[in-house]
Amino acid sequence: MKTRYLDNNKTRVPTDNQVFGNRVLFNSDVLKGIDTDVVYEEIYGYLSQKDNFIPLGKQKNYNTQMQVGYYRFYENGCVNFFILEKDFNAAQQERNINPEYDGSRGVLYQKEGTRKVDLFAIKSYGLKPNYDIITRIIEIKGDSLFEKSMKDPNSVRVYAKRKLSPMASAYTADW
Repeated sequence: MKTRYLDNNKTRVPTDNQVFGNRVLFNSDVLKGIDTDVVYEEIYGYLSQKDNFIPLGKQKNYNTQMQVGYYRFYENGCVNFFILEKDFNAAQQERNINPEYDGSRGVLYQKEGTRKVDLFAIKSYGLKPNYDIITRIIEIKGDSLFEKSMKDPNSVRVYAKRKLSPMASAYTADW
């Protein structure tokens, strides 16, 4: 699969957007409840049953890492996933939320009644990183986004809305 570097000279994206084959499953109903004028910031995680988002216990694992994940959704079904510093400022936001500068590219769609995101991301590391499509299941409840990886369906990450600066909200996505 051919790739190119984004402007940060670290992140690779596919040169052929046909890699996002599930894009044909996108329709505007999939965006119901998703705010495209914000980023969703990872705030904590918990364990659940494999086939749902119901917590197994009351304990939440709050994210104490210096870097966290952020989702950005676009009206056309494109998705960007960023790993950024926690509590980044407006200047960092304007640079890093630019999809030509950083972020894993993906698409939002619904299949068999389940909302999913396919991301082009690093699947494994070796002498050279191995890129592939990684599928995540998402659910929206109020202002929160709940995410499960197909690879680890018992682990749920919870994201909360965070406002974008006017400059960062002006970026568009076209993959």
